[in-house]
Amino acid sequence: MLRLFPVWIGAFLLIGGTGQATERPGDYFPLALTNRWQYESSEGTSTSPVTETWEVVSRKEAGYVLRVQQSLLPKDAPAEFVSASSAGVVMQPNDTTSEDEQPQFILKTPLILGATWQTSAGRYEITALNALAAVPAGVFEDCIEVTFWSRNGQAKAVTLYAPGVGMVQRDESFTILGGLGGEAGPRRGRVSLWLTEWQVKPLQADE
Repeated sequence: MLRLFPVWIGAFLLIGGTGQATERPGDYFPLALTNRWQYESSEGTSTSPVTETWEVVSRKEAGYVLRVQQSLLPKDAPAEFVSASSAGVVMQPNDTTSEDEQPQFILKTPLILGATWQTSAGRYEITALNALAAVPAGVFEDCIEVTFWSRNGQAKAVTLYAPGVGMVQRDESFTILGGLGGEAGPRRGRVSLWLTEWQVKPLQADE
């Protein structure tokens, strides 16, 4: 059975919505060895939620390797390469990074409302500042909300990042095309991630 949370879980309240975030991009995705985030993943069906764990497992050049595990999968998902700088936070598949590849920013400066940028996957926009996220791990203030639209127009994701914590919530919707056996299509699917616990080392002043 799907565990039902109070109605406030996964919701967010916008406070203000103008101005500029005062934190550095890396504050919204703290990177250090052994940093770890655990999420509850749900497709909004009657099946039991899945546990998804992200953990920083090694250094790589100017960034880190992030391992992603799901409780129902026998193998880990492909590792991700993540780095943070004054320009923003980059996340892309670990096995495809190269000097010639364009950085895939998931968060990019300036951290102001309405800022947009493009990657090979699609378009991103900062759609809220100072948001309040309420998830199983607790209530997080001053979050940045980033909305992503895929290049093919079939997927959308709304992500909330909390300063000093990282990603606390992500809601994805996508088109499911009709399959074999007379299945009707297309239809919309949805996957949500809610932070349940985290372990993050304090950021150093020069990071």
